Amino acid sequence: MMESTTLCIHEYLSTYTRRCIDRVILLFSLNNQLDVVINGKHESVGSNLIVINHSDLYHITNAEQLVELTIPVQQFAEIDQSFFHCYYNFKLINSSEYIKYLTLTMIEQLSRLNDTKSSNIIELITILNKEAKIKQDFIYVPTIQSESNLLNKISVFIKAHITQPIFSKDISNSFYISAPYISILFKKYLGISFKHYIASLKVAVSLAELVHSKETIHAISENMGFNHYPNYTHQFKNHLNMTPNEYRKKFMVLQRIPVKLINEDVSNYIPYFESISVEKPLPSNQMNIELDQLTYKDIAKTPTLFIHIDDLMDIVQSTLNTNLNFTDLSESYLMINNISKLALEKLSFTGLIDFIDSLFSNNVGIAIKIKSRHQFKFIQDIILQFKI
Repeated sequence: MMESTTLCIHEYLSTYTRRCIDRVILLFSLNNQLDVVINGKHESVGSNLIVINHSDLYHITNAEQLVELTIPVQQFAEIDQSFFHCYYNFKLINSSEYIKYLTLTMIEQLSRLNDTKSSNIIELITILNKEAKIKQDFIYVPTIQSESNLLNKISVFIKAHITQPIFSKDISNSFYISAPYISILFKKYLGISFKHYIASLKVAVSLAELVHSKETIHAISENMGFNHYPNYTHQFKNHLNMTPNEYRKKFMVLQRIPVKLINEDVSNYIPYFESISVEKPLPSNQMNIELDQLTYKDIAKTPTLFIHIDDLMDIVQSTLNTNLNFTDLSESYLMINNISKLALEKLSFTGLIDFIDSLFSNNVGIAIKIKSRHQFKFIQDIILQFKI
């Protein structure tokens, strides 16, 4: 039988750095005391709901009255075949209060009846898929966001070469640092050794091919860059307490995965159970819109820009015209508001021609505000002077 879905309330909890493999973990604190480091980034969570994805690194630094729900990957994969190409961004969840309600309801039922509805887990996964799932074209490998920029860059290198053999000498040659310094970086900022980081990540990533392909275990170990097949089996068993072949066989068996409560006594938390039976939060309705897939029936009208001036002489004699550049705008005009100052005898004919030509070269037209027939005749006479 595959691993059960488990529920537990920890009065106090702190952990060392772990790789989350073959499961997705949901965490929240009943008294808003939860600090956790996920993939090198510190998250001061408070009352929020946290999701730790399959393949994530996590370290609970401090937690009180922590509710932990651990769901095997198999349950997610049964609902969504693309599970390994996704991850959950907990910051997108709108129905966190309803998820807490479902979780505490299951704990209350298990403590009282030693059983709970399996549909609650399915509903919870459905909410996560609807609100927090981020799809990718490739298998999810977490991005490290530690306080060390160098370590973050190394993790990107590892992510890009995860299916190849990766040794400390490869990192040394690429980043010009020594092997001992690599170990220091991983221990200091992630609390995990370089070898453990690589091996655990390769095992986690290998699950997708293990359950979705018919490749031999030997071929999968080579595809994941393990130097020896026995090494892959050893690392796999070290992290999952079973061989790759045993995991594959059990994963393929469709079965009802039981939900187990780890706590023997939850009487101290009865007030929380009583409160959820009074007010049941409702799930929020959310619509996800893919901006890249939007189609538009109407096209917005191109804007027109008018630059208002009172005296053309001020512009012609200044250097402003050499700095005008409106090539990004389809319609721009120099608007002359006061034609009484448009005295052609004050202007150099050649200079005016050059000025107008420079405007047209920069996609800028000329507009003149005419308020009377007399002004129209005045402008017409000026234009006639330009005729050859």
